[in-house]
Amino acid sequence: INICPEGGVRYTVPSSVHPHRMQDKQIVRFRVGNVYKNCELCVYFDDTCIMRLKKKVMSPGEMEQVVLKKSQLAEYPDIENITIKIEEA
Repeated sequence: INICPEGGVRYTVPSSVHPHRMQDKQIVRFRVGNVYKNCELCVYFDDTCIMRLKKKVMSPGEMEQVVLKKSQLAEYPDIENITIKIEEA
């Protein structure tokens, strides 16, 4: 499953996940392209938002991260893309 960075997220590490091969949790690290204040970090499985994290400040100099759980991925067996993006709160 490809991980697509959008809306201010520059890149992710890793850039894809393999649910059958992953542990119970997969940490996805990324950097943002600008300084963002009072925003939400959102994770989408295709078009469904599965996670919203409120962030006071995110800046390009710091690595951010989200944790994907294998159990979450199992609930969406036909998922094609995971999108990580920043939205205004």
